[in-house]
Amino acid sequence: MRILVVSDTHGEIDNIKLLVDKLKNEKFDMIIHLGDDSPDAEHLKPLNAPLYVVPGVYEPHYKNPETKRRIIVELDGIRVLLSHTDTKHQNDPPEEEDPLERLKKGEVDALFHGHTHIPKISLEGRKLILNPGHLKKSDKKGYPPTYAIVEIEGELVRIDLYKLTDGTRLASLQVSKSFIKG
Repeated sequence: MRILVVSDTHGEIDNIKLLVDKLKNEKFDMIIHLGDDSPDAEHLKPLNAPLYVVPGVYEPHYKNPETKRRIIVELDGIRVLLSHTDTKHQNDPPEEEDPLERLKKGEVDALFHGHTHIPKISLEGRKLILNPGHLKKSDKKGYPPTYAIVEIEGELVRIDLYKLTDGTRLASLQVSKSFIKG
């Protein structure tokens, strides 16, 4: 299983089109957009894979009670919480549970989030956390535009973070499914 994960596109359609152009000959089983601005995900459709999208906290519909702000997807037996933030946000309704708490309680095996614009792959105990960064042309925090590719093959989970402009691999993590599910 191969998954493309992006976040924080912020209307920078040129960078989304650049990403699509770079990856147009690759096959993905799923594409995930983690918000800000979630309607931008429409521009990922040429990659021809099912698209999962959560809204960013400042998108107008985020506060709508009907909006699914966080969703759980199963990736080859791994339960992943998709959220724009890794923690509870002031724009969340009071009853919304903190994503990191859900991870710590074992409700999910992994958390994929955006919001900070800081690309990062980490383990919280034995649980996996991914932030694919952002796809803006420039960012005040100084990080380049990045995206992540998650590959699950048999017992192995591999996540790579790539720089959009030149495809440089910035970080990589490889772990067994049984480790993060344990």
